[in-house]
Amino acid sequence: MTQDSVKAILLHHTVTGNNTYTREQVPGIINGIYVRLIANRGYSDFPYHFIVDRFGGVWEGRKGSVEMQPNTAIPAILGGHAQGFNTNTLGVAVLGNFEPDNCESGEDTGPDPRPGEAALESLVDLLAWKTGQYRLDPQGSTQLVSAGGGGTNPHPKGSVLDVHVISSHQDVGVTACPGARLYALLPDLRDRVAQRLAGNPG
Repeated sequence: MTQDSVKAILLHHTVTGNNTYTREQVPGIINGIYVRLIANRGYSDFPYHFIVDRFGGVWEGRKGSVEMQPNTAIPAILGGHAQGFNTNTLGVAVLGNFEPDNCESGEDTGPDPRPGEAALESLVDLLAWKTGQYRLDPQGSTQLVSAGGGGTNPHPKGSVLDVHVISSHQDVGVTACPGARLYALLPDLRDRVAQRLAGNPG
């Protein structure tokens, strides 16, 4: 399903597998997310538009996410990544679990499970690409309107939230996603994306 545009990008973590997966395991982990959500939870497609793995690989999740751009036949694709706030947002998930001392993904993440530089560099590239396409200020703010729906979304339908253009799942819902260590990197990511758009490789 298409939508008119993108106003914000929301970061997630997948909380699948673990943070020590091999390059060869990546396709299987991503496929596992797809099968679980389609077969067991009734999703119609992958919830996130893109997935970034710890080796810097960037994967298309929801079909059409690569092709979508303003003023074309596919101006934007509606995701399924943030209940009540899928409209006008793009969902990017980093493969792994970045919440400290958490065992939800199958192994203890330890005290400092932050993403590595390869993942962050690809994340900056991806964010610069999409903020550039949609003429978004990576250091700016915007407003999102809640569609309601309960679950992780505590904001009644019609509520207006002021959020950063580059935000995260926990900025619009009651969740630890994208994990405390990735969340703490958001200010630096915004700066790096702005530098990239300005032509400074940063």
